[in-house]
Amino acid sequence: MSVDLPCKKKESWEKVEKKLQPIISQEAPIADAAAFRGLIIATSDISGCLKQRSQYNDVDAVFAMAVEIDPVTVPEFFAKGMPKLCEAVLDMPRLFPEGAVDMLRKGEPHTVILTEKQCVCLVAAGFLCCLNEPTTSNLQGLNFRKFYRGAAGVTSQAHKLLGILHFFMRSFGIPPPKVKKSKSANNEEEEEDEEEEEEEDNAEEEFTPPPDTTLVFCRRTLPEPPGVEVWDDSEKPLLKAALVPEVDTTQDASVEARMLNLHALRPGGDALGLGADMDEVVFIEHGSTLVCLLFFEKLSDKEVMIIQGATRSCTLRGHGPNLSCVGPLINDTCPVGEGNIRRRELCTVFPMSYRHKVVDQYTADAMLTDVGRMYLSATPLSQLPLFDPAEGSWDRGEASSVVGDDVNESVSRKGNEVECDLDDETVAPLFCFPPGVGPQYGGNPQLRFVLLWLAASQAGRQIRVRTPPILELELADDLKEAEELVTVLLEAGVSVAQLWGMVVDESNALLSKGCPVFEMLTSKIVYGV
Repeated sequence: MSVDLPCKKKESWEKVEKKLQPIISQEAPIADAAAFRGLIIATSDISGCLKQRSQYNDVDAVFAMAVEIDPVTVPEFFAKGMPKLCEAVLDMPRLFPEGAVDMLRKGEPHTVILTEKQCVCLVAAGFLCCLNEPTTSNLQGLNFRKFYRGAAGVTSQAHKLLGILHFFMRSFGIPPPKVKKSKSANNEEEEEDEEEEEEEDNAEEEFTPPPDTTLVFCRRTLPEPPGVEVWDDSEKPLLKAALVPEVDTTQDASVEARMLNLHALRPGGDALGLGADMDEVVFIEHGSTLVCLLFFEKLSDKEVMIIQGATRSCTLRGHGPNLSCVGPLINDTCPVGEGNIRRRELCTVFPMSYRHKVVDQYTADAMLTDVGRMYLSATPLSQLPLFDPAEGSWDRGEASSVVGDDVNESVSRKGNEVECDLDDETVAPLFCFPPGVGPQYGGNPQLRFVLLWLAASQAGRQIRVRTPPILELELADDLKEAEELVTVLLEAGVSVAQLWGMVVDESNALLSKGCPVFEMLTSKIVYGV
């Protein structure tokens, strides 16, 4: 089953072309939010996603907030980005000659492979509300028809808009705009200003238009999690675990790693609504991944979504009302590997919630469930085979690809074989904060960290642990002693089974307020008590 694209129907597509061609030729440029609002009302009417004209009443307000936050990016987008965005949309018939994209349906493991240009084309079409509306409630759809609804005064929505504009500008090869500083009357200061401007010119020259890489969207059904005997008997050693800076301008810790903080059953969460949680942050930072809202149906907690090859285009900080767009990422430093795929993965994990009964998480059964879910989400894609209902057996199968002849044949045929390995012996590390923390889940951060460490080590992965600001939680403070714990346990040569045994044996002690998890485990190793 597939999702039809608007270019498949000649009559309606000609109407879209008629609206966008004058923008490309600059006969009718879109210079401000009011003109943009008029455009998307017209395109929404063509696509059928115009439920009522008032759904775009807050467009002007959201753009005005964005301009107040960043006075340069929005005007630059309208002047330089808007014509290229329309060009990208009208390139759809060439990029999708069949006029459709395969649907990743609930309960049916499959893979869809797209190029970055194809993703940009579809996200741009969604931004202009040109796409067909979903034919099933299991799909969210990619049209931005709900993005502005009720968004007046919602600052986080303006920051999300800026992140999306950064994605488009970078995708179109438009360097981030320079902010020129005024010169003073003093000659010496003028020379310094000239040197600064020269440095800015050099910085712009360092911008590299992104290559047309490949993205792999995978849906898999998870096997049963390991039984308790796996953890009791595991001889695998604990692997390295480290805390990484939350915002590091010198190094991106998601490079050559699997990101493991997508918790929403609906891909993208509410990224195209007013959502501003971690799922939405990840999808806005990696704008091309938004395309999966078009064809990826809602997941069950027995399934996993893995996206390989995402390009990062901006940096967001915080979440909820505290969400802010730090700015564009000049160049994504994540290397491109086999099959023209960036060595970065995004993956779902669905933790249990204990917010209504916090003490339940300390039972052995609960910890077994939690560590099992984390382990399955850490499993390499090559170990999650496709299921062929007709054959009644597990098989690797073939991926659906519309990427053209220029893509590595082995990738276009078997996308599930592409693995984000660092080398032949080391599987890519996990990059995440401990799954299940925060007010929505009620998980103990230190216990979540230990279970994540166990799951990753059993799967052969190291972990890079984030400490983002989360409502009602000081994660950085809660995990500040993690590195000491890791050092003690690694030096002692503790195995997965030994750490698991210590946690289960002391489950009753974990309920005591005076016995934090890290302190209890360190005491066990150092003092034997």
